[in-house]
Amino acid sequence: MALQHGGLRYIKQSRVNAKKGLGNVSNNSFASNVTVSYDNEVVISLVPQIVVSNLREGSPAKDAGLKIGDVILEVNKKEAHKYKLQELTHMVDDLPGKKVVVLVERRGERLLFNLRIKNLFK
Repeated sequence: MALQHGGLRYIKQSRVNAKKGLGNVSNNSFASNVTVSYDNEVVISLVPQIVVSNLREGSPAKDAGLKIGDVILEVNKKEAHKYKLQELTHMVDDLPGKKVVVLVERRGERLLFNLRIKNLFK
């Protein structure tokens, strides 16, 4: 499977911030109140988009059902946009026999593929 940069895409992430404060505090050390409140933030980020650019006949990716143009979202439960293109290529084409789980987006739908790397040049 060959990968390439396919521009940029927006992602939305929720972030929960915990804030701890003191409530009513008395002189008795056993009778203090601690208040914890949570703020939810939504963060929109612009990240690199990695797409499948080529599939070899008989490759694990092609046999599993991946298609050219699929957007790689995760490899082995790790977000693809957090890695360099070379690192992702290494993750999906590393050692023969290694299992790889790839989450892709295709036409707005998320699809999960399980691959087992094999040596195509024997």
